[in-house]
Amino acid sequence: MKKFCFVLCFFISFLTSIEGQVRIICKTDTLWIAGQYNRVSVDLMFDYPDGIVRFTQDFPEGLEVVPENIPSGDFSWYSNQLNIVWLNIPASKKISFSYLVMPGKSMSGTFDLEGRLVMVTGGKTKRTFGMENIPVTISDARNSDHVAGDEGNRRIIQSVKEQASPETYGRPSVPDEGKIEFRVQVASYSKPIPAEQVAKKLGLGSDVKLIMVRAENVYRYQAGSFSGYEEALALHRRLVSSGLKDSFVVAYNGEKQIPLGEAIRIIKSRR
Repeated sequence: MKKFCFVLCFFISFLTSIEGQVRIICKTDTLWIAGQYNRVSVDLMFDYPDGIVRFTQDFPEGLEVVPENIPSGDFSWYSNQLNIVWLNIPASKKISFSYLVMPGKSMSGTFDLEGRLVMVTGGKTKRTFGMENIPVTISDARNSDHVAGDEGNRRIIQSVKEQASPETYGRPSVPDEGKIEFRVQVASYSKPIPAEQVAKKLGLGSDVKLIMVRAENVYRYQAGSFSGYEEALALHRRLVSSGLKDSFVVAYNGEKQIPLGEAIRIIKSRR
């Protein structure tokens, strides 16, 4: 029997600002096998439950990232960048999630796994926290003892398909009777500002119309109104390319905002 080499990379980053502290714990194997899924687990801990949170990571070309367990977060993978957005920090002041990364079968070499947390509090105060880089080596499975075998790999791939599919990822928490609508959120403030002023401040063209949505004491500014996710994603990509990298797609069931995965599942169930 082959001996398995498993080195757990456990990095803790303590990041402090004037207004509060964020603790980031990232766990992953330091050796990733090409052509197989490799797990990354992240814990985010806050000293107070207030704010909108976006966790983002950039990856080299040739990697595929899929969600495994993203509770209450909106997951997106585009142009080699992972983004997960939470509109609310839970009362527990902790967010735990995991995803899986598959390097292409022909990939090899090393890279630094980086990550940053963008946090918006009070609708206007934006802070960015960076985690300590994790050096990762990508190895060909044929040249490594760190392999669980074909049978084990098939099991994890099946698990990915079951958990990452829009049809099963994110169970509905609200009735699926309303109109499903997708928009792109571009900004949020603690005080109402005319949508035209926000659009001008962000440099949006005349063809991008904003609406203001109030959620408790936060005023969110959103663009577009689409019945399909792909249309909203196209606008999001366009805005990102123009410099609005903090924008993200949101979904509504009637007047209630719901997770993206849930909205996609509802649309598929209606076909």
